Amino acid sequence: MVSRFAAPTLAHMKFASSKAEEVSINLTPLIDVVFLLLIFFMVSTTFTREAQLEIRLPETENTPQKQLQPSTITITIGAAAGYSVSVAGSAVTTARAAVDAVTLTEVLQLAAQGIKQPLVVIRADAKTPHERVMTALEAVRHGGFSRIAFATRVAPE
Repeated sequence: MVSRFAAPTLAHMKFASSKAEEVSINLTPLIDVVFLLLIFFMVSTTFTREAQLEIRLPETENTPQKQLQPSTITITIGAAAGYSVSVAGSAVTTARAAVDAVTLTEVLQLAAQGIKQPLVVIRADAKTPHERVMTALEAVRHGGFSRIAFATRVAPE
């Protein structure tokens, strides 16, 4: 007996294949944000000069000015606190707090290595306490330096 109904056959249906979407990251906004941050930090940053102490030298009259020689060691003493030691204008060390004569002597001897008979110039602010200038003089004496000078500025006429 043959059935009027045929056996069901599987028909192949074609579905539209969806294209695989590429995943990518757009870097343009990221680069824009990085540049904006860079500009912000460049504009908002403040630069300070840590290596130098602000001082106002005492005034004198008719003082001949001398240029710093390569064999010149300068001790700069700030009004509030701190010492700065430099050789011919190049900073060797800066201490923001008051230091004792022994430590200052060690720094001076380190700065004077290889210099024959250096000239030690003491630059003290006009309002520096006398005790701190004497500490520097004591360090110079303990270091064995014999050439000492004090820096001043000429008074306006």
